[in-house]
Amino acid sequence: MDEKLDLNECYKDFMQDVLISAEAGGDFNGPIFTEVMCDYLVDEAVLNEYTLVNYKKSSLGMKVDAWDYQSDIGILNIVVSDYNETDTIDSFTKTSADKFFDRAKRFFKAALSYEFYQSLEESDPAYAFARSIYEFSDNIKKVKLTIVTNSVLSTRLNTIKNDSFQDYDFSYDIWDMGRVCRAINSEDGREAIVIDLIEEFGKTLPILPAHTNTDDLYSSYLLVIPGDILADLYSDYGERLLEQNVRTFLQFRGKVNKGMRSTIVNNPEMFFAFNNGVTATAESIELEGSNGSLSLKSIKNLQIVNGGQTTASLYGAKSQLKADLSKVYVQVKLTVIPSSEIGDIVPKISEFSNTQNAVNAADLSSNHDYHRAIEEISRRLRAPSVNGSLRETYWFYERARGAYANAKYAMYSSTDRKKFDIKNPKSQMFTKTDLAKFVHTWDMLPHQVSFGAQRNFNIFAKNINKEWISNSLLFNDLYFKEIIGKAILFRSLDKKIMKQHWYGGYKINIVAYSISKFRYLLDQTDYFFDFKCLWDKQDVPTPIIDSLLSIAEKVNLSINNPPNGIANVGEWCKKDKCWDSIKKLDIKINFENLPCLINEQQLNDNNASAEMDAGIDRGLNLQIYVVNKGGEYWKSILDWGKQSNTTSPLQNAALEIASMIPRKIPEEGRIKKIIEAEELALSEGFI
Repeated sequence: MDEKLDLNECYKDFMQDVLISAEAGGDFNGPIFTEVMCDYLVDEAVLNEYTLVNYKKSSLGMKVDAWDYQSDIGILNIVVSDYNETDTIDSFTKTSADKFFDRAKRFFKAALSYEFYQSLEESDPAYAFARSIYEFSDNIKKVKLTIVTNSVLSTRLNTIKNDSFQDYDFSYDIWDMGRVCRAINSEDGREAIVIDLIEEFGKTLPILPAHTNTDDLYSSYLLVIPGDILADLYSDYGERLLEQNVRTFLQFRGKVNKGMRSTIVNNPEMFFAFNNGVTATAESIELEGSNGSLSLKSIKNLQIVNGGQTTASLYGAKSQLKADLSKVYVQVKLTVIPSSEIGDIVPKISEFSNTQNAVNAADLSSNHDYHRAIEEISRRLRAPSVNGSLRETYWFYERARGAYANAKYAMYSSTDRKKFDIKNPKSQMFTKTDLAKFVHTWDMLPHQVSFGAQRNFNIFAKNINKEWISNSLLFNDLYFKEIIGKAILFRSLDKKIMKQHWYGGYKINIVAYSISKFRYLLDQTDYFFDFKCLWDKQDVPTPIIDSLLSIAEKVNLSINNPPNGIANVGEWCKKDKCWDSIKKLDIKINFENLPCLINEQQLNDNNASAEMDAGIDRGLNLQIYVVNKGGEYWKSILDWGKQSNTTSPLQNAALEIASMIPRKIPEEGRIKKIIEAEELALSEGFI
C-alpha cells in the first residue's frame, strides 16, 4: 500500500471518529475535533492535561481552543484548532500557520492586562484562562503554541523559528493529519523523537560501550551529559522524554528541592558526585569513531526510566532560578533496545531502577496481568447484536498504544480492513485511561477524573493492583460486561451534553460529576444498577439518560459558581470540596420507574455465578498453559529448583509429573503447585 493511500484511509478513519463522537454534526464537529486531538496529545505527552476553551473573537483577531498550564515549571501550552468539514484533505500553508499562531498570541498578550479578563463573562471558559494568564504572568517562562488541524502541511512549510515577547519564550508546533497518521501507523503508535546532537547542540558526546558482544539483542552504554543539554531537552520535549510508567506516577515536576538547589547554586561541580544519575533507553543510536574513542551523534526515542525528577528539576533550576548549569554534569546509563522488544523490556528496566518508589512501575504497566486479562476477554467476548442486526461485534481493549491501528493495518486488503471495522468498530475501542475514567466515575470519584487522564489512571492503577492481588477471580466476564456498561453510560451522556441549551464548557467534569451524583442518589435506595442490562442493550434506555441530563443541568450550574477566591472552574472540579458540594445538591430521581435496576439478592447471585465461572475458566486455561509448555520445560525448572534448593518438595513432586508431559498430564490439584514453582523460579533468576 502506498503512502498516499495510507494517509487518505487514515484521514477517513480519523474523521469518522470525530463524526461518531459529535453525533450531532454541524457546529459540534469542530469542538469535538479539538477534544479528540487534545486527547491524542495527552497520550503523546505533548500536553499534561487540558481545558477546552473554544474561544473565537474575529473582530479582535483572537482564537484559542484549549490550554494547559504547568505551574511548577512555568510552561503554558495554548492549542488553537483548524477544522475543515471536507471529505478530502486540504493543504495547510505557512500563511494559515502564521494566522492561527498570531490569533493565539494576541489572546495571550491581551490577557496580560487586568481589563481583558474582566471584560469576559465569568461563565465563559475563556474567562478562567485569561485570568490565569494574568495572575500567573510573573511565573510563566515559556509559552508553547500548538496548532491542531485536519489538513496536511504544505511542503513549503518547514520549521517555524522560536521567538520571544517581553520575558516570555515562544515555541511553535503543528500537528496535522500527516503527522498524526505517521505516528498512528508506527510500530508503537507514537511519533518518533530523533535528537540530533550536532544539529541541536553543535557537538557530540563521548560514550563508552558497556557490552562485549556486538551480536547481542541489547547494547548498553555509559555517558556523561551536560546539565544544560539535559535541561534543554526537557524544555523542547517535556514529558515525552519520560517513559510512560514513570510519567504516570512522577509526582515531582520541576520543583527544585533544597539539596539540588544548594548543589546547583553553590557546588555545581559536585552535582555529578551527589546525584544518582539517569537510567534511559533508546530504540537506536548513531555513533562515530572507533571503539577506542566513540561519540554519540544522535539518538532515537530516548526514554528516561529513572531520573525524571533530576531532569525536570534541572530544567526548573535553569528556567526559574536562572541557574548556571555549565558546571553540572549527569551520568547516564543507556540501553539500546529494538522496537520489537521495547514493550516487554522497558517496563522491567523501569521497575528495577525505580525500587525506591512506593509503587513499582510494573504495577502501572500495560503488561500487568490485570490489563492482559481485560485484553483477553475483549478479544473473546462478543457484544450482543442490536437493532435487528445479525452481526456481533467486539469491544476492543487497547492494552498497548497503537494496538488497534496495528491490528487493522496488518490486514493486507481493504476488504479485510472493512471486515475488521465491522467486527471492531472504532466507537467500541477503549484505552487504559478510558477504563480508569469509566470505573472512577461510577465509583464516585469525579474529582479524581477531573485531574486528567494520566493522573487519574495513576490512582486507578494503584488501587486495581491491590484488588488483583486480593482476588483476581473478580475480574471475569461479568466484570468486563460491567466495564462496558459503564463505558456506554459515560459515552452516551457525553454525546448528549454538548447539545444542551445550558452547556457552556467543562464537558468531562459535568459528565463525571453527573454520573457520580446519580450513583450517590442510587445508593440511598435499596436498588443496584445492573450494567449487564446496558451490555445486553448496547445502549442506555431513554429514562436513564433523561435522569442524567436533569442532574447534569444542576451540576453545570453548581460547578460554574465556585466559592469566592476560586476563579478556575477546572481547578475547582479537582477538589474534594467540589464533590462534597455536588453531593449536597437537592435533586430528586424516581428510581422506581427506571429500568436496569436490581435488588441485592440479584446482584449477589450474579457476582457469585460469574466468579464460579471465572474460576473454572482460569483453571482450564492454566492446565492448557502447563501442557503447552511441554515436559522439557518443566524438567528444566525441576532440575534448576533442586540444584538451587529453591523449590519445595510438594512443588518438585508436581514438577515430576509435569516433566512427563505428554505421557502424563498433571491433575487439577497439582497445577497450582506447578505454577507456583515456575513463578518462584523466574523470580529467583531461572531463565
